[in-house]
Order: sequence, then C-alpha cells, then structure tokens
Amino acid sequence: MRNHRSVLQQKGTQRATHGRASAWVRRDVPSWWLPALIAATAGYTLLTLLVLAGSGITEFDSFWYDLDLVPPTSPLHLPVELWVFLGQRVPAMIIAGLYCLYRARRTRSWTPLLMYAMAGTGFVVSVLSVKYLTGRIGPRYTDVAHTVWDGGDIFPSGHVTGTVVMYGLIALLVPLAHRKLATVVAIVLSVTVGFGTVALNTHWLSDVVGAWLNGSIVLLVVWAITPEVQRRLGARLQRIRAWHHAAITAHDGIRPPAPVVEPRR
Repeated sequence: MRNHRSVLQQKGTQRATHGRASAWVRRDVPSWWLPALIAATAGYTLLTLLVLAGSGITEFDSFWYDLDLVPPTSPLHLPVELWVFLGQRVPAMIIAGLYCLYRARRTRSWTPLLMYAMAGTGFVVSVLSVKYLTGRIGPRYTDVAHTVWDGGDIFPSGHVTGTVVMYGLIALLVPLAHRKLATVVAIVLSVTVGFGTVALNTHWLSDVVGAWLNGSIVLLVVWAITPEVQRRLGARLQRIRAWHHAAITAHDGIRPPAPVVEPRR
C-alpha cells in the first residue's frame, strides 16, 4: 500500500514539474521543436566533452588548421576578414537591434524588443560561460588543438554564435511572406562566417560547430518562451502601475473609488 502511494506521489510530482516547465512553452510549437532542441543540446554537450577529452575531434581541427586556407598573404584575406566582421558581436547586435526597433514601431508591439533582449542575453551568457569553463586556446596562439583549461576563451565561437542568433532573430521577425528568404540568408551567413573564421585560422572547426549548435538552442528557447515571458511581464507591470496609482492617491488624500457591488437578484 505504501509503495502504491509513493508511486502515485512520484507521478504527481513528475506531472507538476512537467506542468511548470510546459507552462513556459507556447502552445503552437511545431512537432519538430522538442526533438530539435533535444538533439541540439545533446550534440552540443557531446561536442564539448569531446573537445575537453582531446578526442578525434581535435585531430580533425588540426587537419583544417594545417590546410591554412587563407593565409595573411592571400588576396582573399581582407575580403574574408570583412565578411567575418558581420558576425562579430557588436555589428550583429547593432543590425538586429535596429531591425527589432523598426519592427516594434511597425507592429506597435514590444515583442520584438523583448525577443532581442532575451536573445542577446542568452547569446552572451551561454557563450561566455562555456568559454571560461573550457579555457581553450585558439589557433592564433597555438598549433595544438587540444589546449584546454589554459585560460583561453575560444570555444564556442562568439562570432558565429552571434551570427546565428542575431540574424536568425531577424528571420523570425520578418513578415511571413519573406520569412523563407530571410531564413536562407541567415543560414548562408552563419555557414560562411563560420567557415571564414576557420579559413583565417582564428577558430578551430569544432568551435564553429559548437557555435552553430549553441546559437540554435538559444533561438529555439527564445522563440518558444516569448509569449509566456511577455504575459508575465505584462501582469507584473500592471501590478506595479496599480500600486503606484494607489500610492499617489493615498499621498494626495484621495480615496480610491469604492468597488461597485451589484445587488442580488
């Protein structure tokens, strides 16, 4: 009997936990959203462990490093460097921020600005935390791909994560008629900027793959939880406004209007 009760309690706890988690996720998520999030998270975790362990992944990094695709003396060095510049944190966030501001004014909604704030925060926090956790040294300072926990900050690539998140955010916010084209543009930018950093030997290839996965996770989460975050923030703002109004009326000696009680029928 006790075992039966404990099983029921465990099931109730699991349902409550699942209910709290699912309450944050929008109801119109497509069927592929959860498998995509799980796959990206599992892939990113596995890749991070392989980078730290010094597996065949780092040998593959060394292979691409030895190719030296675009050396400093190459005429392609400056064009590739300028293209990669688009993925840097500041330019990407400025371009995405300006577009989100435009969409907010156009739609008369603060949803684009909220998504921008969440995407920017998720992008910066997720990148910096893993960078300092792994401490990996980049190919500009060493030719040994497995150089981790050594004070570096190269894994995952902040360049490429910024490209995925910021230009992916623009693709999410454009009108539906242009969303497919914007998505293709965001993917092309993410891929070419990523390979550009590898060609310039500023990142190992696994840094770029990790950034693609990390950026995808941030976008998937931000898109899914935005309606609930907006609802909760709106409710909190309404409570603050009500408290502020009550404080002002109390200070001015004005009693708030009495609640209207409807007569019983």
